[in-house]
Amino acid sequence: MRITILVWTAMAAFGAVDSAASQGHQGGPPILGYRVVLEADDGGRTSGELIAVSLDSLWLLRNEALTVFPLADMKQVNIRESSFGAGKALLWSLIAGAISGAALTAACSSLDGDCGGVFPAVLLSWTFIGGIAALAVEPARYTELPAPRADVLRPYSRFPQGLPEGFRSEGRR
Repeated sequence: MRITILVWTAMAAFGAVDSAASQGHQGGPPILGYRVVLEADDGGRTSGELIAVSLDSLWLLRNEALTVFPLADMKQVNIRESSFGAGKALLWSLIAGAISGAALTAACSSLDGDCGGVFPAVLLSWTFIGGIAALAVEPARYTELPAPRADVLRPYSRFPQGLPEGFRSEGRR
């Protein structure tokens, strides 16, 4: 029982630390800009770190190059607000299943009887729970902005006050 409580406490602590580190927007500004996926009116998609936003354009850092995109050409902007997605939900459920399964198998082996099915059953049940959690968590990590506006995007950028002088990009898309 103590091991299970310890595992739950550790999972909650690590999950809270990961969530707090990746969701700087709610608890304060992040060090870097948020990861965004831009969908243009012509159907093109691109992604990168949101650096700055002005009234008519946004600057995106992708492949170590700063690129300017006209805000009027954007159909939708998807902002990734959390790094805790389906993969991490499944990973944590597998870790919890393996630890719980090992602990219950060890406890069962101290009694007389067949304990061969305890570990797989516990691991399978935790994986099922993790799969359901993954389905719920994945869509929640993105904020969709169907009609992106500068005032809404600005808090998600690395430089919400705008680009510093001398930091302008040479090329426009």
